[in-house]
Amino acid sequence: MTLLRAIVIVSQPMLSRITRNILILLSLHAGLTLAATAQPAKLGFSGPLSGGGAGWGNDVRNVLVFANEKLAGSRYELVFEDDRCNIKTSLLIAQKLSEIDGIKGVFTVCGQATIASAPHYRRKGIPVMATLATPSRIAKLGIFRSSLNDAWAGMKLARHIAARHKEVYVLTEEDEYAIGFLDDFRKAAQGLNLSVTNESYLAEQQDFRPQLLRFRSKGASALFLNTQTEEKLASLVRQLKELGMSPDLFGAYLPGSANFLKIAGQLAEGLVFVDFPAAEELLTPEGRTLFAEYRGRFGELQGWSYAFPAVFEAFRAMHQALCSGGAVEEYLRKTKFQGIIGQYSFDSNGDIIGPQHVLRVIKNGRSAALE
Repeated sequence: MTLLRAIVIVSQPMLSRITRNILILLSLHAGLTLAATAQPAKLGFSGPLSGGGAGWGNDVRNVLVFANEKLAGSRYELVFEDDRCNIKTSLLIAQKLSEIDGIKGVFTVCGQATIASAPHYRRKGIPVMATLATPSRIAKLGIFRSSLNDAWAGMKLARHIAARHKEVYVLTEEDEYAIGFLDDFRKAAQGLNLSVTNESYLAEQQDFRPQLLRFRSKGASALFLNTQTEEKLASLVRQLKELGMSPDLFGAYLPGSANFLKIAGQLAEGLVFVDFPAAEELLTPEGRTLFAEYRGRFGELQGWSYAFPAVFEAFRAMHQALCSGGAVEEYLRKTKFQGIIGQYSFDSNGDIIGPQHVLRVIKNGRSAALE
């Protein structure tokens, strides 16, 4: 604006004072108009805001709003889309966010939706940050995540079971996420001489007694309940109680969610599971202050408390990379970040280096540390 004014004055020395003033006013008006119409950069969100995973998605949405305010002064326009963890829906959303909204980066939640949509975002040059998506296949997609890798979770759980049992029976939902976790768990079990016998059930199935009774007839003493949602896990532990079965129970992530503990925690006594670390186990003093402020405004998280640091730091990393002026992906891979969980970085696969899985057990309807 100042440069334009200077050019007008210098290049037109013979103009009358009135003419010069008119041109100056016009240049000022043009500059102000451009400033008024400038739009903030947009960041996208694709996750479940309704349906079975709505609790997780709404947690991520709320933390993004909070992080945008605290870390960036609300400079970004956040565009939220509900993919319901559905692959086809996530692809349609990816097209909208990239081609209509013109986002500069995107945050995802569900594993299979992330796997399906990531190639589209990458073709468009849009950096992807997976916040709660855990499938090991994500490590091969060239994106980034502040969540943890199922390959690590499968190994940790398999080691614990192998130290106590020679064989484990698994009941797996016919869903790409659950099947993927089973594959990671089996690979880990093979190296530990742990025998794995799996039975599957349809995603829409409600009565699990046929499979459970077959397990009982085989004398199953260890049972891994490998489900996609808290609701299915709750149905399984309820039907186990109704059948009078009491094998050692194992799980992954879902038993630790606030939603599961609310609806079925009292039925799952003794269930051991691999989980995200709790926010309180990771946060710095500054982080604990921010977490308290967040809960005062948005309430308790519906899924895992780990979502708070995971999403907050995902936003920090994306924001810093976008502001760096350089290649976003290169910045994310090379930078050591300092945040509310201390120092962390991303490895060559885009996985976060810092937080690690933990083992927990259900005691008196609550999640407690096992180790």
